[in-house]
Amino acid sequence: MTDNPPKVVLFIHHGSASGGAAVSLITLIKKLDRTRYVPLIACDFSHVGIKRYFEQADARVIGIDLHLFVHTSSTWKWYTPKGFAKFLLFMIRGYWKTRKALFETIKSEAPAFVHLNGLTLLPYSKYIRSLNCPVIQHVREPLNSGVFGFRKKILQLFAQNFPSHTIYISRENRNPFRDLKGGSTVLYNP
Repeated sequence: MTDNPPKVVLFIHHGSASGGAAVSLITLIKKLDRTRYVPLIACDFSHVGIKRYFEQADARVIGIDLHLFVHTSSTWKWYTPKGFAKFLLFMIRGYWKTRKALFETIKSEAPAFVHLNGLTLLPYSKYIRSLNCPVIQHVREPLNSGVFGFRKKILQLFAQNFPSHTIYISRENRNPFRDLKGGSTVLYNP
């Protein structure tokens, strides 16, 4: 009987090396059973120190052209000309650049599944699933209603339909999401 080789898990991290999401992700990766899973971390190298930070987890870290769908009003104030321009740039250019980078990474690495580390990556779940790759969405932040609620509705729609499974870091973060097709788990941060 031959042993199965470990499966590649593509972890996509949305932020910098500081903050709770990075700490939680590195903790998760350090606890992986390396006989079953090999971590590959994709992140935006424009964040100073991010590559070195995740290399501490004895994982391969690659840079990816990562454009985020922000989940709060602090970055995109859609109701202002500047905020609307940022949103349009994301929709016209940023989203498609990240999609291309995801395609190339998934094609070359053939991961068993993709782990999206944060709500700002959720809109890519539909595209990743279209590549026949399961998606685990990790919700590490509360869902912000915003000014008019558009962002909230878009994220709820994607969460309900595209991830294969969703992990929430608390029951409070789980509450705004209902009727998930892929199922969900509440798993508090270590």
